[in-house]
Amino acid sequence: MSNSYKFQLKMELDLKLITPEEIQNWAVHALENDPTNELALDICFLSNTEQILQYFRLTEKSEFNEISVDEVTRKVLENYIFKHLNTWNYKDQIDSFFQNTHYLIHYLENAELASLIHSYESQLDVAFLGYSQLEPETLWENFKLELKEHFSSPTNSNN
Repeated sequence: MSNSYKFQLKMELDLKLITPEEIQNWAVHALENDPTNELALDICFLSNTEQILQYFRLTEKSEFNEISVDEVTRKVLENYIFKHLNTWNYKDQIDSFFQNTHYLIHYLENAELASLIHSYESQLDVAFLGYSQLEPETLWENFKLELKEHFSSPTNSNN
């Protein structure tokens, strides 16, 4: 678990879904439950926020088993997407949303999902410029429905 959880923490930290302080708190509690938890031990030896950030910055995808990378990435991506799906009303928030989903897609390497995200990103850009027959709100609602359908489909559960 340590290895895949380390990767999950790295992604969540990169996406600002978790703070270095929350990671430190997790490590302290994890050691209370299991004093041999190597990841928690590593983190507890880091003395400040910057060291925690550096520790995870230096963590590379190649350190992890591809299967666990895909599973963890899918979990983080799904959590991230559904946590932020209601931010449609501000273009800068949508731009940030797409930037972060591209970061996660890079790890997942899921062409179908990447295509869906790129397609809606382009359509929304055009709509925000006023050159679309559909309003951005309508496109965003359609996007949400397609994402939910994608993640609920059994054929996409391991993609």
